Amino acid sequence: LVCVHGKFQTLPFFWACTYYVFRHKEIGFVSKKRILLTSAEDADSSCWPEEPDWASVADCLQQEVKDVEKLFQEQLDMETRTAEMQNVFSGLAIKDCKDIHPYLVSLLTEKLGLEYFTKVQAETLPLVLAGKDVLIKTQTGSAQPHYPDALLLPPLRRRQVSRPSAPLVQQLQAVQPPLSRSSGTQALVLCPTHELAEQSHSLLQQLLRPFVRIVSGQLVGGVKRKSQKASLRRGLNILVATPRRLLDHLERSSRLHLGSGIRMLIIDEADRLAELGFERDVRRIVEAVCACGRRPQTLLCSATLTDGAEGLAGLALSQPSCVSEEAALPASVQHFVLAAPTRMRLRALLSALRPALAAGHKAALFLPTQASVDFHHGLLSALLSDSVPLCRLHGNLAHADRIRAFREFASRGGSGLLVTTDVSARGLDLSRLSWVIQGPGEPQLYCHRAGRTARLGRPGRCLLLLDSAEVAPYLRLLTAPDSPGRSLRFAPVPAGRLMARCCPENFGQLTQLVADTEQLRALAEDAFVSTVRARATFAGDLRAALPMPHLGHLASSFCLADPPGVIAANARRRRHPEAVEAAEAAAASAKTERRTSKVSAGRRVRTGGAAVDRLSEFASGI
Repeated sequence: LVCVHGKFQTLPFFWACTYYVFRHKEIGFVSKKRILLTSAEDADSSCWPEEPDWASVADCLQQEVKDVEKLFQEQLDMETRTAEMQNVFSGLAIKDCKDIHPYLVSLLTEKLGLEYFTKVQAETLPLVLAGKDVLIKTQTGSAQPHYPDALLLPPLRRRQVSRPSAPLVQQLQAVQPPLSRSSGTQALVLCPTHELAEQSHSLLQQLLRPFVRIVSGQLVGGVKRKSQKASLRRGLNILVATPRRLLDHLERSSRLHLGSGIRMLIIDEADRLAELGFERDVRRIVEAVCACGRRPQTLLCSATLTDGAEGLAGLALSQPSCVSEEAALPASVQHFVLAAPTRMRLRALLSALRPALAAGHKAALFLPTQASVDFHHGLLSALLSDSVPLCRLHGNLAHADRIRAFREFASRGGSGLLVTTDVSARGLDLSRLSWVIQGPGEPQLYCHRAGRTARLGRPGRCLLLLDSAEVAPYLRLLTAPDSPGRSLRFAPVPAGRLMARCCPENFGQLTQLVADTEQLRALAEDAFVSTVRARATFAGDLRAALPMPHLGHLASSFCLADPPGVIAANARRRRHPEAVEAAEAAAASAKTERRTSKVSAGRRVRTGGAAVDRLSEFASGI
């Protein structure tokens, strides 16, 4: 290309370089041939640039996926239970338990279809019924379904049998004289999120059907206080609440009647409550409850004993019995890693979602920020088929929208996609969830997210999206000996082959779509800024494994072509228009003043020079 008749020619060399650059530019320095090929044999992994350092993490890898289409289209047998579940349940049959009311036994066995207590439940039940405080520590993300919440104990976080509903109902139905609305509040259940409170309250309502005199209710944010006060006025025996709204009613509402004192206090997801900044609120609630004259029986459930959870345990529990169960993610979860350059992350995500949703799978996409959830929900709504239901869930939505999205997705049996933040990562039962797709984060958080699938020994799959350069350091961190994911094994998914098959849109088309839609462009800019801030919070080993990516490439992953500084300025102008206008006006005014002062100074110098010249003894005329 660069030689004509054996002599070096500048013009052919220039056009050769231009051809090479333009051929690679549109799709992010990946060969155009790579994207246009349709056969998996032609799309050889050798033409994928920046190949991850697989050799350094070979001990935590499985064989590479060969048939990428089959991986996402293959139907999972949701009716099958793995042999792992044989070690979960004890030999104690629910129908043989004499310590529980016959009505409750009948409800658990006939209506909910439960036969045996789990080992943790069998161990905890006698302690609860004996009136002792109990600290239950179990790992998250295990193989049990949430409806055995009905079962018994708070402990079963790892089994998705998290809420201590049945022992609570058993204790209250035995109170003499029988409880009624006029008895006031007898039990409190504290949950960290609206969705978890909704799930627990829904279960309680099922368990209370045989006991019509006992009434339960919810106190969560986002609902008008007036309606909640009306419910409190009528009388509620069991309150399922989030800490801040409960504390608000305790301090400002005379309608919350604690009677002679709370009989039972259940603190669910104590570690999560501490993470969300509710530790001080929970302390004040515990102090208010204990000030009523009777110290309640307290059950505290926590997936991990963080400093915050230990502090709450020390405050709320008195000589507690401890039930602890160590367990990893169930073996029925398969883990995959998809490595692609940062700027191509969105195309890689689309390539994974399309075949999975088309095959009728139910998937959850976990994102780090609320703005990122809003952007991806808007973009995927425009790109995916209208037949695929899309739900979004994060903490900044209205309460009614959050509960509607949660109920709609949790009750679906077919294809669907939930785009959510980590508000859905703990304790929620997303039934028949086939796929969990997520980016990098804390190892503990990876396990919580992955634990939303493979319930009760059903099969499930988790896909981890990483930049090519992040694969080796992050997988080493995730599978470190002291990490909750130390036993995980990942199967690499060939990203180039997957995108060649399942994502016809190139980077230019996606960028044009976002640029032409004002609302999408605004969402993309906000998502970019919030993601940069989220990555900046990484610390310690996580920061070393996941350094801040190239900001231009990160902007490209949100289909933005502007420089990062322009994107940040646009986002700031939308969030604080008045402040930005005032700052711009002040800057313009200061600039004008500087120009004026320079002109005045120049005039003073010239005028002063003329005066000196006239008064000087060397001037003419003296």
